Amino acid sequence: MLVMWSFIGLETATVPADNIVEPEKTIPRVMIASVMTIMILTHGKYHNYVFGTR
Repeated sequence: MLVMWSFIGLETATVPADNIVEPEKTIPRVMIASVMTIMILTHGKYHNYVFGTR
């Protein structure tokens, strides 16, 4: 259930696709950029927790 909960919202990004310029190019780029941003921030948080508290 936790795995499914973490992906809630990805499918709702396509709802306003009729208002987005070139949605077939824009939506995948934004989704990749947002996942990469979250990965970098999470990695930084854990790295700081592990190595920053010594």
